[in-house]
Order: sequence, then C-alpha cells, then structure tokens
Amino acid sequence: MNLDIKGCDGLDYMPCGLGQITCLQTLPKFVVGKRGREVGQLRELKGLKNLKGQLKVSCLEYAGTPELGSTYLKDKLYLKSLWNDFECLQPHPNLDTLVVHGYQGSKISCWLSSIMNLTELCLEFCFKCKHLPPLHQLSSLKVLKLLVLGLESLEDLSNKSTTIFFPSLEEVHIHDCPNLKEWWRPGDVGEASNAHLPCFHHLTYLIIECCPNLTSMPLFPPVRKLKLRKTGSKPLQKTMKLKSTTIKASSSAFPPFSKLESLDFQEIEDLDSMPSLHQLSSLQVLKLHKL
Repeated sequence: MNLDIKGCDGLDYMPCGLGQITCLQTLPKFVVGKRGREVGQLRELKGLKNLKGQLKVSCLEYAGTPELGSTYLKDKLYLKSLWNDFECLQPHPNLDTLVVHGYQGSKISCWLSSIMNLTELCLEFCFKCKHLPPLHQLSSLKVLKLLVLGLESLEDLSNKSTTIFFPSLEEVHIHDCPNLKEWWRPGDVGEASNAHLPCFHHLTYLIIECCPNLTSMPLFPPVRKLKLRKTGSKPLQKTMKLKSTTIKASSSAFPPFSKLESLDFQEIEDLDSMPSLHQLSSLQVLKLHKL
C-alpha cells in the first residue's frame, strides 16, 4: 500500500492510528502535529516497518520527549533516503541518503558514523551544532553537503586511522559556514607539511562559498570543477604547492589541478596567486570576478 502526499504542503499532522497500517510501503513525509485526540505522534512510525524509498520527518518540535529506548526508524530496512532533525531517529545502517535539517542540539550522535553504506550526506541549518562524529569513516560517501552551520571545525582526527581518507568522496559543497576555520580540530594535524596533510583522492567537484575564516582543509589536487566565493585562499594555496609525486591514482602520478576543467573564483580578498596556466592543461571554463 502506498500513501502519496507529496503535494500536501498544508498538512499539519498525521492521523492517529496510521501506525496500524503495517502494510504501508510508501510515505514521502511524516508530519508531527500538536497533541490532540486525532493527532498521531512519532510512535506511529513504530508499526510502519515496511516503509521504503524516501521519508521526510518534519515539525519535530511537537514530538516532546521520546519514549525511552525508542529509535522509531532503525528497523525500517527498506528506507533509502531520510530527512530528519531529531537525535532519536536513528536509521538502519544501510541507508543511502541522509539529510539532517535544522537540528537544534550541540552534538550529532555517533550513530552517524555507523551508516557505512551512506553515499550522500547533507547537514543544513544546524546553527547550534558544535561537534560532528568522524565523517571520514563513511567509506561509501560520495556527496557531502554542509550548508549554513555554526561549526568551527568538522572532524576529530585525534584517533587517526590507517584507512584512506574519504576513499569514495566525489563532491563537496560547503556554503555559509562563517565560523568554520578548519576541517579538523586544532592540534589534530598541527603544522604538518603539505605532503602529510589528508587528501581527497577522488574528489572531482568542490564548491566553497561564504566561509571567510576557512584556512585549513584536506588537499584537493584531482578536482575537475572548483568554485570559491567569499572564502579564504589558503586551502587553495596549500594544494597548489603539492608535487606531482605526492598524489597517485592508478599507480601514475599527476600534478595538482592538471584535471581541472572549470575554475570559478569570486570575491576572494586574500588571493595572492593562482595556478599557472601550464598546470591547467584540461581547463575549459574560467570565471574570475572581483578578485
């Protein structure tokens, strides 16, 4: 059974008893309403074990205190994509896409690092969040989007791993994170030379906008599309200084930015130098604005 309510933007709550429709397979969104006799609460999700596809859970400010031991979504083995902003909504470990929108806590739970098949992660409008679990442990992650966050650093690398840093990551979008200074916490990487800094080995798409205090992040020599707007240039400068022997792909070395096809720089105040044209052997699109 399917319940298609994609166009019901004015929906205020889910009906009480919805959780008894155990054969329900498709439910695009679940709206938590203010308490009332006819209003279904978050616990209605418990009985919907056959849900599959995408689910967006909204208006969680009306959910109140969750029942002790309740996870609500962990047994939904067929869900592939989830939007939520509540700590207790831990999904099953095979989830494909996770969007955390408007989370009001200061720390996102460590269960995020356990979703090992996650390929796309979006964290947005989490103004109060100050700590994230180690994201580089998500070995299947291909797309990472960080939008309007209050973080000063992203990762704790104090427990260093011998595994490849983000082995599958292809796209990174970082937008409107004015407090963000470093990818890792102070002291985790220290003053390591460029050759020993963590590196995105498979990154092809990088956009950073409105992050003026960002000074340190993993290097990104294999990128094919690069856009920097209203952000610091230090991560770029550090990547430029890499030698071709530092980064290897398919057992062959290549210079940084030799695969770059599109370059877009806008309003970068501290940009002292750019990659030389002989480095940009694959460049097709060049945009420069207010440098």
